[in-house]
Amino acid sequence: MNETRRVSRVPHTLLDQQNGSKEPADETEISSTDGKYSKSKAPAKKASFNHTGSLASTKHKGVLKGKTAKLAKGIVRRSNESPWEAYTFVDEAIMDGDTVMKARKIVSGQIFGFRRFPLGEKFDVIEQQFQLLDHHNVLPAQEIFRHGAKGFIRSPVMDVSFARIVTCPQYPSSKALASMIGQTMDGLGYLVSNGIICNSLSCSRLLANRDGCVKIVAFADAEMQKDICAPTTRLVKRLAAIMILLMQKFQNRPGESGIQDSGQWPPQDEACKFLHELEHSQEFHRLTAHPFIHPKRRDGDGFKDLIEKTLDTTLEPDVRMTQDERPDVV
Repeated sequence: MNETRRVSRVPHTLLDQQNGSKEPADETEISSTDGKYSKSKAPAKKASFNHTGSLASTKHKGVLKGKTAKLAKGIVRRSNESPWEAYTFVDEAIMDGDTVMKARKIVSGQIFGFRRFPLGEKFDVIEQQFQLLDHHNVLPAQEIFRHGAKGFIRSPVMDVSFARIVTCPQYPSSKALASMIGQTMDGLGYLVSNGIICNSLSCSRLLANRDGCVKIVAFADAEMQKDICAPTTRLVKRLAAIMILLMQKFQNRPGESGIQDSGQWPPQDEACKFLHELEHSQEFHRLTAHPFIHPKRRDGDGFKDLIEKTLDTTLEPDVRMTQDERPDVV
């Protein structure tokens, strides 16, 4: 869970921003390493896409408005327009291969997150899917730019990642963990039902705000599944690895399973029972009705307290660069 950060040392007052903004230069890519249940809820709403990411039909009856699954609203598309005409660069971080830039809107001073992608069929799929998909546990695309050979997606800035929560000395309670994993599964279930299987899911791609709302960063996983019943085995295994990290602050060694510290997490705890199901299941949908993640069990206040403790006691690792060390801007 290593992270590299580049920070601008230029002033960020509105007056300074209005004097002009420049786009940060492209950089060499930096890699970082680091039973069965019955459902009581109606199935998630679905959107149908063709192989290019376009809607198969604009009247597809699977695309319905609902409480948590609905058509995205308010996404602004900008062609042949650089985001740096309206925003000024603040800093940049690379986590698990994702380049995330923070930028300040010149007019309002609001901070947003930008993710940069090469233009091509992959970006076409991202653009098509995230114009249609909207779920409160999925990080949205608010504004989409196409400029030169690059595409940019603007999203809200979140307060903390699960990767940072792992570094916090405080452990989550069982019910706070239920809130974290339950919200994650709500968002993943919605994405899976719409053809996006987050096989690159990691703690760095699970974000949260102080209000305790989890959002999944799923842009990198936007691809068209040829098989509507595509396997979810890898997704389930990734979710189990994330849960282990949150519970014991380290990954198991090869051959180990479950939680190694039975004093911190007794085997009879519902969290341990759910983790056992994750480690021995290959089908995501069989897990969505497990009692551990039932909404009535989730402790949102406990999760919010954990977020505050994390923000008070930890800093995400970063490598800062002075303005003189920054690459030339373009």
